Amino acid sequence: MEEANEAEYEELKGKTRLNAGWKTWEHWEDDSDNSDEAYLRNMQPVAQFDNWVDFWRCWNCLPHATPTFYFGEYHSKEKIYVKIKDKWVHINAISLSRGDSKPTWEDPINAEGVDFSSVINGMSDNELKELWTKLVIYSIGSIHTYHKNITAVRLIEKRGGAYKFELWTDKEGRAEGCQKSLKEELEKLLTNQINVRSHLKH
Repeated sequence: MEEANEAEYEELKGKTRLNAGWKTWEHWEDDSDNSDEAYLRNMQPVAQFDNWVDFWRCWNCLPHATPTFYFGEYHSKEKIYVKIKDKWVHINAISLSRGDSKPTWEDPINAEGVDFSSVINGMSDNELKELWTKLVIYSIGSIHTYHKNITAVRLIEKRGGAYKFELWTDKEGRAEGCQKSLKEELEKLLTNQINVRSHLKH
């Protein structure tokens, strides 16, 4: 019976392959060091998947689908700390990146790409979770014409109960048609203004 279930599981994974493999990352603050090198050190992958079956298994089990598990409730003034690498830290961002790339602008696939972002304030915990999940599904699925150019998606905790949603592309995302199309669709998805900037300017 177990062998039959395993065979069915592998078959289902094969039928629900994504356009690429993805990794889920967590990023944490280091109050003593705000350098670029510290940013690279203060992150780690926590899950990976390349099909919808494994994605939903991860998403339904890992706390990264519920950002306030790490960020804290909207009305809370206190930061939540978790122990990583023998150090108590506050996770202030969650991201997903394509393949073996890292969610950094310096990564070769992102270095010449584009950043689409929107800062939203005043959301409830459930609204934040729902919007984050929608953006993730939009990013990893073959939903958009330029889906193969999407390289990462990130959610950042900001001050005052605001959250910054980001979607990154490779250098092909600098094309006018791609930028226009993604901007319009993200504005509909997030129901908020989208800012666009090139990684080359930074």
